[in-house]
Amino acid sequence: MVPPSPTGSYCIALGLAVVGPSSFASPAIEAPARLPLAFVENAGQWSVPSRFVARRGDLRTHLSGDSFTLQVLGEEDGEMLLQNVRFEFEGADASAIPAGLRELPGRHHFFLGADPARWRTDVRSFAEVLQTGLYEGIDLLWREERGRLEYDLRLAPGSDLSQVVVRVEGASGALRIEDDGTLVVRTERGELRQAPPRTWEEVAGRRRPVEARYRRIGEDRFGFEAPSRDPLLALVVDPGLTYSTYLGGSGDDTPWGIALDPTGVAVVVGRTYSVDFPTTPGVFGPIYSGLDFNAEAFVSRISAAGDVLLSSTFLGGTNGDAAEAVVLDPAGVLWISGRTRSTDFPVTPGALDTTYNGGIIDGFVTCVSATGDTILYSTYLGGSATDQASSIVTDVTGAVTVAGRTDSDDFPTTPGAYDTTFNGHADIWAARFLPSGGTLLFSTYLGGSLDDGPTPILHGPRLDLDLALGIFLAGTTGSPDFPTTPGAFDTTLDGPPDAFVARLDLAGTQLLSSTYLGGSGIEELFGMQILPTGAATLAGSTESGDFPATPGAYDQTYNGGNGGFIGDGFVARFNLAMTNLTFATFLGGALDDRIVAFGLDPMGASTVGGRTDSIDFPVTAGAYDIDFAGPSDAFLARVGPLGSALYYSTFMGDSPAGEVWAIALDPATGVAASGWTLSPTFPTTPNVLDPTYNGSFDVWVTRLDLLPTGAARYGEGTRGCLGPLVIGVNSMPEVGNGSFGITCGNASPFTSGLFLLGAAPLSAPLTIADVNVWVNPAGPFLFLLYAAANEIGAAERALPIPLDPSLQGGQVFAQFLFIDLCASSALAASEAIAISIQ
Repeated sequence: MVPPSPTGSYCIALGLAVVGPSSFASPAIEAPARLPLAFVENAGQWSVPSRFVARRGDLRTHLSGDSFTLQVLGEEDGEMLLQNVRFEFEGADASAIPAGLRELPGRHHFFLGADPARWRTDVRSFAEVLQTGLYEGIDLLWREERGRLEYDLRLAPGSDLSQVVVRVEGASGALRIEDDGTLVVRTERGELRQAPPRTWEEVAGRRRPVEARYRRIGEDRFGFEAPSRDPLLALVVDPGLTYSTYLGGSGDDTPWGIALDPTGVAVVVGRTYSVDFPTTPGVFGPIYSGLDFNAEAFVSRISAAGDVLLSSTFLGGTNGDAAEAVVLDPAGVLWISGRTRSTDFPVTPGALDTTYNGGIIDGFVTCVSATGDTILYSTYLGGSATDQASSIVTDVTGAVTVAGRTDSDDFPTTPGAYDTTFNGHADIWAARFLPSGGTLLFSTYLGGSLDDGPTPILHGPRLDLDLALGIFLAGTTGSPDFPTTPGAFDTTLDGPPDAFVARLDLAGTQLLSSTYLGGSGIEELFGMQILPTGAATLAGSTESGDFPATPGAYDQTYNGGNGGFIGDGFVARFNLAMTNLTFATFLGGALDDRIVAFGLDPMGASTVGGRTDSIDFPVTAGAYDIDFAGPSDAFLARVGPLGSALYYSTFMGDSPAGEVWAIALDPATGVAASGWTLSPTFPTTPNVLDPTYNGSFDVWVTRLDLLPTGAARYGEGTRGCLGPLVIGVNSMPEVGNGSFGITCGNASPFTSGLFLLGAAPLSAPLTIADVNVWVNPAGPFLFLLYAAANEIGAAERALPIPLDPSLQGGQVFAQFLFIDLCASSALAASEAIAISIQ
């Protein structure tokens, strides 16, 4: 067992599906109409004893105090037929009355029969139904999960799962459990199927998968068992969401940037048209100030558990504003860049530029206190035409570096900068300054004679610094004379437009390296980040069949598109000199796929997010959501550090549309993601700050651990040269996975270490050389294997799983120890990871 905790929760989530014979119409509820599932209260309009009734396709569910009844409706030989199957919770508390949660908008009206006394109007409906105390310490929650009707059994610590016994009435044969763990109830109208339970325990705020399965108790009764459950913990059977919440008001809201502080607090910035966007007391801008429904920027901080809006404020003037990027400096204050049309945008005395410069849009840079109550620094930044400040970074010197796109021929540049002359149409710009001073350290154009950078409606160019504080810029260009450097990978425009990446020196005076990247079609670049070695990793989208994918890449073939936005995503990496393409891979399905969000983790793996129209978009086993919502869906994916494998990939949304627009990675390679949705059924988690869709385009914020089913971290590691040592996996640990491996990042580059693999964990760490060891050396076995970190401090240890069904349900525990070159102790240790073979 993983070390126990005195608190936690235990839940079994069970999805229901109906599969009928070919003559049975509408046989399944897994592909319903995409309206949200509504649990309608029984206010007397139905004579049955049901408290709530829900309908999905041809399946009706009646919820009572100690049972639920499934009514399967079908047509056979022109005759409408009804099949009732009742599931009774034997021994349940009759006083546990179902109660509606999350009331849905709108009311239902029932005019049934000729007697007006039976008519009912303004009947409420709910997104969930909770039955507290069904058994001692066990609650029952009904809900919709990705289009399916599901019920959760939620067990408190110390509760007894064996209490739950379900008797089935109305089946046309004995219950059976299939080899994959599915429970099947045969009826005359088809089969009712309940997928195998997915289960986790909560240990000190983290989720750890635990095996759970059905147990058959005679021909008509079943229960549940979790043989490895810790009775001191509660258990949840569900995917790996830490939290998921809406954030917004009644108008259009879109997020543009997200950042995480060291405690896990998420900072989200963007643009809102909602006068009722949620703000908090004590902030500097609690009142929407936009005139004539102009947009206003917002800055919101969400607690690590996703349940509290710590601070939320508007930022802007009267004529339209949008925050495009956010970064936290070492002191924890927020640096935000964006664009504004407001002549009264809040600026601070002594800033670089306190006057609106004209044109349609000006850039801005604003520093906000961590609590959102004070603007510490704020300035315009632009010329007389359209400008945007789309990317921002801070560094250890206290300087702020900003980049964006400009149409201004008078954008402020500095003497001696690399390019002080506007090149035409639209240029990229980069500027660097110290907030304590009133002048620019440098400011330069970068571009050619045509359009450089996407339109201001979309994300602008990306910016990052290497360890030597070299300045990297990446974006999109249509200029055949965009400046490239001799010997670069590609010095010729292939599109237009093409992606590009360029590196300037810290003073902004020299172009050290620069290259195009693309094929004969359109490329859009939306993500770029630098490894400690100076290698630039890029992400975006392409419609080029001849995009230069590399041998050995995960996907070397263009998958196509339907002309909706752009064909395939791509991820690519260059060496520091930009003379070689280390790898480049496509990522997508048969229809349109767009990568908009990007992050690089300590392993060198790339996490990307965006939107797909492709039902065949590649998702990985054990991921959070492998079901395409359609007609489009948001997605998150993690590409391995060599570009040769897809470590993790999941859909993220619900119909009709949504997209991931910003991501931030936490030290343990989990992700905080934010995007927009038009769906009232976007998946949210219990007890978050806003579980209810607010209308129009709504913001959502989600924390996901990026671990597949069967893998969970536990314990605490120590910090290495580049940060906390992190442990993860490259795929789901399942029988027959010969490529399974355990990964580590943030070790000292080119150092040696140990990989610990054992059959048992420790409930308290064993301290060796000032580090915590969480794998029990006194367990049934312990292997100490050699590990080696590469040039970025990453390692992977192969652990192939044979095709042996007897291994299913087995557990092993692992941890990395590496020589530490940065601290006084001899070693640095990762967290441990629990592996449950699926």
